Amino acid sequence: MANQRETALDVVRGLCIASMVIGHLCIGSPLWMLVHIVPGVDGASGFVLLAGVVLGMVSSRRARLSVAEAERRVGRRLLLLYVAHVSLAGTAVVAGLLAPRDSLPDLEAFSASRIAGWLLTLQINPENIDILSLYVILMALTMLWVPLLARGWWHVVVASSAALYVLSLVTDWGRLPDQPHPQTYFAWASWQALYCSGLLVGWHWQRVAPVLQSRRARVVATVTFVVLFAVHAIALLIGVVDPLFGKTYCAPGRIVLAWAVITLLYHLARRLERTRPRLVAPVATIGSRSLACFITLCALGIAIPYAIGTDQTTLVAQIVAVAAVVAMWPVARIRGTLGTHLTRARTSTVQRVIPSRDRTPTG
Repeated sequence: MANQRETALDVVRGLCIASMVIGHLCIGSPLWMLVHIVPGVDGASGFVLLAGVVLGMVSSRRARLSVAEAERRVGRRLLLLYVAHVSLAGTAVVAGLLAPRDSLPDLEAFSASRIAGWLLTLQINPENIDILSLYVILMALTMLWVPLLARGWWHVVVASSAALYVLSLVTDWGRLPDQPHPQTYFAWASWQALYCSGLLVGWHWQRVAPVLQSRRARVVATVTFVVLFAVHAIALLIGVVDPLFGKTYCAPGRIVLAWAVITLLYHLARRLERTRPRLVAPVATIGSRSLACFITLCALGIAIPYAIGTDQTTLVAQIVAVAAVVAMWPVARIRGTLGTHLTRARTSTVQRVIPSRDRTPTG
């Protein structure tokens, strides 16, 4: 199983992308309320959690052959995310010239060199783009954790992640700045705990998968979901939702609820994969290229308000959001095609270079 792609996981990731598209483009609208009917969990939680699971599966397989190669692949993804974040944040800043926004630095108030410095050091994090800078840090942590996991030191990884999480909750530390404004929405030192839990499950997927796929796991997830749903309702009444289910610091209840919901969706996706494969295939395609889809979403989030306005509760905003969800399928297909061609090109290059090095002179 570890050597094959988990289509059901891709289906769930595709659903997370759809949730994030709607959350970014028409938050507060009737469509948004319908899709996010379950409080305390959303596409961002599933996106981060499943990113850890999938990268753990892939890195574990690569590390069995070469830890250096596993590190190189994570480093390449880190660089991609860094470039994507800097490019999109820079685009958002420039676009602010057309219509200034409170969350963006004013190009007339700060020098170009200062803004460039902020961009390059991940200090400009516009709304709905700041999750990319979070991912840059998650990839950096992964590069520290992969060699430890390869040596079987998973307990060290757990201890380091737990220490960061507790430190973030206790001291209010672990959030990137959003110059020249307050800190970013996402506290990376807290959200890494959700990601790390997924990374550990993915790393040990061959052992964990049978447990996760069992009827017992489905029952436990259902009971956990029901209990936490009730706890969330009570917390809402007495005013303690944020400490238990808050999103900024990825509160403990949010982590547990994310695992419960993702487990139930995973079971549903496995069943639909067997009984309705054509129905879930487009969603799985989107999920298989979730990073490309999310980067596309960030670009749309920058451009769309200039076309339809900033009110995300309108009917137009909801129609645009649905169209954006549908558009993620061709984006994923194009990204998949490009990836296949690039892989073939790299393989062809290696095959040409290696024989030339091994060739011995004759005569």
